[in-house]
Amino acid sequence: IINNNAYALVQIIDTQAPDAVISYTWNGLTYPEPYWVSGLVNPQLTITATITSDVMLADLVKVEFKFNDTLIGTVNAVNGVLPNNVAQIIWNELPDEESVTTGVLKVITYDVYGNTNEATITLNIDNVLPIADFTVPEEIERGTDIVLNANPLDNLSGLLNVAYAYAPVTVPATPWIPIEIVEETPWTSSWTVPADLIFGAEYIVQAKVTDNVGNILEVTDTFTVIDNQTPMQIVSVAGHIPVNGIIPVRLHNDVNVVTQVNDVSIPRVEYVIRAVGATDWTHLEYADVVGANANILLTDVLTAYAEGDYELGVRAREARVTLGQISDYVTITLDHSFAITATETVPASNGFFNGETFTVNFTVNTDDEIEPSSIALQYHIIGLDGANDPWRDPVIGNAEVARTGTNTYLATFSGIDIIHFTNELLNGMLDFRFSVSDLAEETPNTDNNTIITNVMYDATDPEIVLNGITGNGVTENEGNYTIQLATTATI
Repeated sequence: IINNNAYALVQIIDTQAPDAVISYTWNGLTYPEPYWVSGLVNPQLTITATITSDVMLADLVKVEFKFNDTLIGTVNAVNGVLPNNVAQIIWNELPDEESVTTGVLKVITYDVYGNTNEATITLNIDNVLPIADFTVPEEIERGTDIVLNANPLDNLSGLLNVAYAYAPVTVPATPWIPIEIVEETPWTSSWTVPADLIFGAEYIVQAKVTDNVGNILEVTDTFTVIDNQTPMQIVSVAGHIPVNGIIPVRLHNDVNVVTQVNDVSIPRVEYVIRAVGATDWTHLEYADVVGANANILLTDVLTAYAEGDYELGVRAREARVTLGQISDYVTITLDHSFAITATETVPASNGFFNGETFTVNFTVNTDDEIEPSSIALQYHIIGLDGANDPWRDPVIGNAEVARTGTNTYLATFSGIDIIHFTNELLNGMLDFRFSVSDLAEETPNTDNNTIITNVMYDATDPEIVLNGITGNGVTENEGNYTIQLATTATI
């Protein structure tokens, strides 16, 4: 300090590091907007320290960042200066445990004189999912008005919204169909069940509860569509209950249909059919209502339709008048074909068989699965009385079939005895026939075109006797001999 040509040295004493203000950004929001944060939703937190002191900023050495007094980052000043007077770190370890509900962020500034200065801010942390109690009635009629209520609760950051949606129960799952997003208490939604839901099908309803930091809880419940106003419904086809309106097996012939009639004024029903995607229905059969049912056995009528997917429907009828539209229908698949090719048989045609093991390797040429218990082996006699001999069933000790590939199989029959007319085994020339059926109901398709011809069946040991030995020498000496054997069995 210069005063009247005199001077004095004065020491400027610095006792405080620069001041700082903390802020943070989480999930795209900057404090103070995100009053709550969640490591479960997003563990990344951007923490900023802004230097606010205007005295001797060039004295700054470094800025430390701490969480609950644990060091999580450091920013060093260059020549005592921070760009824009800001120090910032990105921290990716925001706690995600449910037990952690608060935390203290601390910023410490250091200057060249060893002074420090601190600033803190408290984090509110919500790692706890909302809770909910959501149910719907087990059976709901189409067109019914119901109130969806998830009864949600969130004890920390609070609720943001509840989104309700529904979908049919399918495999694979069907995308959700939105109902409503509710953003205020009491978090309920009034829903009119759509009139176009499939009768008898199962549907799932979801309540998706989201709290203010983005924690999400999804709860669901299911219901079955009923309609007490529907005059009738198809209960089963070929003994199978419809699954989401579909009969889960293939059908061929002699198919029993069980239909419940809920309207006592309906005396008769008409069964109709159409290809999937077609518009017009075609008559199949009529059935009288007996009690509360109008059941029918469809014999030799489904075979008139080509293989494929169809819809089998039912509607009310009087003698000459249709009483209404189709009351109910199910989707069915018709299957009238089944074919195999035998690739190898042991024995083969013109071979020999001792009755021990008979094998058939075969390939299924159609897109069918076989019924393992349907494999069969039959025989008939070749010869004087064999021209018109029917196919007969031998005695078989064991029969089994194994899959050897995508559509290939091996059938094995063992312990085969041919008992013909009497209780004695019959040896001789035979034809054998192999057959197998598919899984079509209620009358499977059968392929019995594999015939193994001209097989010598001989399941008994030979019977021989020694008739004599003759030759040109005596038995003790070398020479030529003839040994004569004869059989006592009839060949």
